[in-house]
Amino acid sequence: MRKDWKNYKIKIIPTVITKALLQNNINKFFNEIINNLDVNQHALFIFRVMFEDNQIATITPLQKINKDCQIELIDYLFNKLSLSNEAYSTKPVKSLIFNYGLRKGKIKPSLIVENKESPYHTFYSNKLPISFNFSEYGKIINQKGKQYIISVNKKTFIILESIDSKIIRYNTLKIIKYFLIGQIHY
Repeated sequence: MRKDWKNYKIKIIPTVITKALLQNNINKFFNEIINNLDVNQHALFIFRVMFEDNQIATITPLQKINKDCQIELIDYLFNKLSLSNEAYSTKPVKSLIFNYGLRKGKIKPSLIVENKESPYHTFYSNKLPISFNFSEYGKIINQKGKQYIISVNKKTFIILESIDSKIIRYNTLKIIKYFLIGQIHY
């Protein structure tokens, strides 16, 4: 077997990377490439992204993968993105690039899945995530346009509003209204 490297490049509409986007494209990669390996093969794997300005960033070091590590790979890649640099979660990506080389031999995947608690801030004794994914705050009770009413717990509700910013090119700002036992606190 030749030791060539190949690029599996997926062009996407420029967007920030979400776990769903990553999962859908890893599933495509596995269905088209990795699941076709026989039991005595594995792949070497490096994940890169191409930003809207054509800059390419390498997200992971070399990994050894096989058919058995699809779910772990998704978790690993998402954790690497969230640990690495905020630019990956705010700067639009136009391509996902999976560099891979097929090799002979059975292996145990070399993924290191890091358990990292998402960053948060404490707001009136509640841990609220630092995230633009509003569902991470709690159960979305209602959504109207760009406004979300979210139940954090039985007594606490917040209203998040997404506003397009002319100051920050890619980010969306949030206005938070905080209700505790029916009274507005912020």
